[in-house]
Amino acid sequence: MKFTRCSLGIIITCIVLLGIAAFLDEPGLLFLACSIGLFILFRYFFFLYQVRRILPTCAINRIVEKKIIKQGKQVKIIVEITIHKTNNLAINYLEKITPGCTIDQNELLYPIPEPKYNPVVFTYWLTPIIHGNTRFAGGKLIFSDFFFILSLDLSGKRYTNPNLKVEPVPQFGNEKQTIRLDGIESGVFSLLEGISTHSFREYHPGDDLRRIDWKLSAKHKTLYVREYSNIHNNLPLIIVDLPDKDHCDNNEGFQKILHSITGIIYTTIENRLNLNLLLISGPNIIDVLLDENNYEIVMELLRSKFHPSIRVKHLYRVKPRSKIRQDIKNMKENCIPTSNTIICEFNKKKIQFFYKVLMDSKNNRFTMEISKILHLVSPAEIFVFSLCEGDLSHIQEIILEARYQKIPFRLKTPVENNVRFRENLGQIIKSEIIEGV
Repeated sequence: MKFTRCSLGIIITCIVLLGIAAFLDEPGLLFLACSIGLFILFRYFFFLYQVRRILPTCAINRIVEKKIIKQGKQVKIIVEITIHKTNNLAINYLEKITPGCTIDQNELLYPIPEPKYNPVVFTYWLTPIIHGNTRFAGGKLIFSDFFFILSLDLSGKRYTNPNLKVEPVPQFGNEKQTIRLDGIESGVFSLLEGISTHSFREYHPGDDLRRIDWKLSAKHKTLYVREYSNIHNNLPLIIVDLPDKDHCDNNEGFQKILHSITGIIYTTIENRLNLNLLLISGPNIIDVLLDENNYEIVMELLRSKFHPSIRVKHLYRVKPRSKIRQDIKNMKENCIPTSNTIICEFNKKKIQFFYKVLMDSKNNRFTMEISKILHLVSPAEIFVFSLCEGDLSHIQEIILEARYQKIPFRLKTPVENNVRFRENLGQIIKSEIIEGV
């Protein structure tokens, strides 16, 4: 319970009058002070009585577009509030932010306009960040009049329905993808309904257990999962590498990337094609939109996430496994009996150490997530927009994964003619294309 300025002024006036009446021994002032005190006390109990009458009439109904949604993908929430409001009280409803989710607004505060039973309807977009079963956090009813303000939490089961099931990205085996043909949606096979098995890979946490090949796993004593060949829409995957917030000096280049991206988004959706967009900042995955054709959702994502980001994770500069194997092969060729004994012993120790690194080295989490997304989308081409500042190890990982899956790769950057940039990527780029923005 909070007091408004009006009620605080009345209480202070009552206290002052009581003090003056006691000091001057004036019954008239004492009667006036007591009358004011009784008035504010009556208003207090009358306010609580109105709140107790109105609260049981409150009903909240949330309508969700999909009960099972993708992690990081926006979902539309429609909230209907039915409440019997009186003319004496102003009522506002505040929707609490669901834990593990973000919303498209700073605050979801809505007034209850008229004293009717007709529901008040408002809409917002919810983006789940953490996968699993999610329950809404409920809301708050804020009652107010000229004298008092009272906030009541609505956290009971009747106020927090329904439940949302958030699937981790990018494992959505049970969900069918859609492509658009002349404006008509046509279902295509999901990952679990592929035409045939085209490859195997090691099991990663979060993979569907039904895709494990038990015979191959028993043979190699390591879990392997099947990768299915599938029908895909073969749309390009657009990857935007957001700059580091602490080292972003090329604002002009960043604006060029923004204009280029918005133009591609408008053209793609205008032609009734779905869009695959991945936002990263170094090896940190910020957000992902797969098979999206809603222009408002994509632009809202750009408005909220398209800015320099703090890079929490960084990649270590470790040679690729293929390069380590080549170094071992070269050192073995140099270890001949007629050569220098000291150099030969040194190379043998290096070979042992390289073998240990080769056995212990595993793909980092960023590479695994990129591999999963590429297997899920199977894009016709990969476009990476980046300022190419600082460490470029994450771009190297994307290039190597695209090369492994035989997907054409294009790097679009405003510094394509920079000599230092060419030197940094000289050992990475082979048949890949570098273009200006």
